[in-house]
Amino acid sequence: MAISAYTDEGKIELTYPANGDLSSDQYKAFKLDASEEADLCDAGNEKVFGVLQNKPEAQGESATLRIAGVTLLKISETVTTGKLLTVTASGLGEVCDAANEEYFAIALADGVANDLIPVLLQHGEVTATDA
Repeated sequence: MAISAYTDEGKIELTYPANGDLSSDQYKAFKLDASEEADLCDAGNEKVFGVLQNKPEAQGESATLRIAGVTLLKISETVTTGKLLTVTASGLGEVCDAANEEYFAIALADGVANDLIPVLLQHGEVTATDA
């Protein structure tokens, strides 16, 4: 049974200063930089801190990162429900397709490239391919 909506219940969000204009990066994967500012993940298989929930337009504005619970996530490829997701070099979710990749989310719905899908934020490392 596919879900048609998701709930924000059980969410945990933290706010950090944005490291620049992040207005086009809502629902992408983020890390914290050395200055503890919200920074778009820019390497594949990077450790994800959270998913950006708002659209800060300048450095220093508040960036809200969801670090636990269910959130929307923009994806880079076809994804099916239940797949473990890692991050691309542009902060998008993609299916783990190699052993020892870091995952940060579990897909709660199917989607194709550039869709927003609901995901459960959960971190771990795959021991074998999940493609």
